[in-house]
Amino acid sequence: MEILITFPEIQELIKNKTGKETIFSMVDSKTIKVTYPINVKIPLLGQITKDVSLNVSIDEISGTDIRMTYDCGMAIEMMISGALKFIKEDPRLNFVGIGNSKQIILKLGEIDKIKSAFEKVEIEVINVAEAGIGAVCRLKDIR
Repeated sequence: MEILITFPEIQELIKNKTGKETIFSMVDSKTIKVTYPINVKIPLLGQITKDVSLNVSIDEISGTDIRMTYDCGMAIEMMISGALKFIKEDPRLNFVGIGNSKQIILKLGEIDKIKSAFEKVEIEVINVAEAGIGAVCRLKDIR
């Protein structure tokens, strides 16, 4: 079976949860570009908007874990490092693991709302498409 989560769906979910506007786009079949506009007040020039972005690549799927790496500039790297320290210490965020060198492990099997789905379905492949993120899944032998 194939599942497609469109970029507008992801963007709307993020906006509803955080109130922040983000833009997702395809870089290649394994990489997503995430862009976030920030407003900066500069003396004499006033308020300007600058887009910051990072690329997230899907490296490997192992069971219900998705191993990803991110690539970004130094300023965003510092912000992500700070956020990851917070994530490590918050037990409610146990579905996010931190690997080596800009690596994040999304542990889908640890998310209560979707845990039961993985008793019946196994993810085989995740690809990035122009429209969004697609997954090819296989039904497990259900008895």
